[in-house]
Amino acid sequence: MKKILENKRNVLNVAMLLILMIWAWTICSSVANEVVISDYNVINAIRMEKFVHRFDKKHSDRLFFIQTTIEGGYVLSDLYVSKNDITFTIDSSRDAYSNQSTQSIVCKNIKREIHKFNIVYSLNQCDQFPKDQDILIIGLGMK
Repeated sequence: MKKILENKRNVLNVAMLLILMIWAWTICSSVANEVVISDYNVINAIRMEKFVHRFDKKHSDRLFFIQTTIEGGYVLSDLYVSKNDITFTIDSSRDAYSNQSTQSIVCKNIKREIHKFNIVYSLNQCDQFPKDQDILIIGLGMK
């Protein structure tokens, strides 16, 4: 009887541990799926790679960036994929030293470049810009 009770406790402990792990994973993955900030960390790099992969497969996706300016203001950016296009929206309305406008750019391609300890993501083939001009999205890496 004592062994049966111990086995039930072990099963309950394992079940509770699994529930906690699933809960933690859900919270972490939902945050990682919605926001990428300019400081380097593995979650941001993985999420950007997932975004590029989903674009290559022509699946829709969305990322939201919060970047700080030198003066301490914030620039919010939204990156949205719909089939063959990427729409990059930059909202500088919270930066007191900018023109406080919102601008959207539609592009056909995203590219990744690796420079030593940095990964730089940029868009090209954008409307309103020369086809060979790159539009910087974000650089992730060590400063």
